[in-house]
Amino acid sequence: MTGSIRLEVLVPVSNVVVTPNTTDLEEFKDSVRLSCSSSGSSRSFLWLNSSSEVTASDRVQLTDGNSSLTIVSGTRYDQGPFRCHVSNPVSSATSGSILLSISSDSRPAALFYWFLNGDKLSDTGPELKLMNIQMSQSGNYSCQAFNEKTLRYETSQSSVVSVLERVLPPVVTVSNTDLEEFKDSVRLSCSSSGSSPSFLWLNNNTEVTASDRVQLTDGDSTLTIVSVTRYDQGPFMCHVTNPVSNGNSDPVNLLVIYGPENINLTLSPSQEYYDEGSDVSLICSVASGPVPVFKWFLNGDLLSDIWPS
Repeated sequence: MTGSIRLEVLVPVSNVVVTPNTTDLEEFKDSVRLSCSSSGSSRSFLWLNSSSEVTASDRVQLTDGNSSLTIVSGTRYDQGPFRCHVSNPVSSATSGSILLSISSDSRPAALFYWFLNGDKLSDTGPELKLMNIQMSQSGNYSCQAFNEKTLRYETSQSSVVSVLERVLPPVVTVSNTDLEEFKDSVRLSCSSSGSSPSFLWLNNNTEVTASDRVQLTDGDSTLTIVSVTRYDQGPFMCHVTNPVSNGNSDPVNLLVIYGPENINLTLSPSQEYYDEGSDVSLICSVASGPVPVFKWFLNGDLLSDIWPS
């Protein structure tokens, strides 16, 4: 009885080499084809991206018995390293690594340019530092990133930088300071240097608000009081602010002339009869501004005393 045995001799795998048609790609635009060649017989091909097996998908094609890998519209995640692993029943071998350079947002690193109000500045780099900033540097800043590989650029939205000059202590000028109650009006004007000042008036530390008699004009820098009363004597102060500073004026007092009125005479001690030789004080009180001159009378005759008591 006779039989036959088939003996197959395999050549070990060796010389595994990967050849890419390109290694510089623009993201979402370019494709790449990697071809794997080797010596040996009955070979099987497997592709690795880093240490993960590459499988076919909409963008990934495996052809020529898996010896060719094509990636369509490469992304930044397709940079590798790629390796080709070849095996047969008696041996296996792996190629060296292939790295792809895929230009993304932004790879390679972008070049940065800076603009102020649309004008290009000399500064470059991803960070712009404004040291000892001045008012002339106020405006709309934007940066532009440029990729030398893709020749594409992208410009950021603008950011506003507002540089303000600090306000100096304000000065108040008054149209007149001697005023007759219910008759005269007065105008107080507040001036200060600095950027974007806001004005606030205080009367004896209480905020002054507009009313029928009180007018705030010229951006609240001018205070007009019509038909002044004795309660409008102050002290008045002008408070000036901007987002970076504030200041107060010196206090201003007004002299409002009124009275005399509501005069009242009292005795101390108050009693019906007094012993001869005792002391008695007569006190005269009155509402008046300025302090009035007092004259005393006894039975209608003018005395020499001129004080309120």
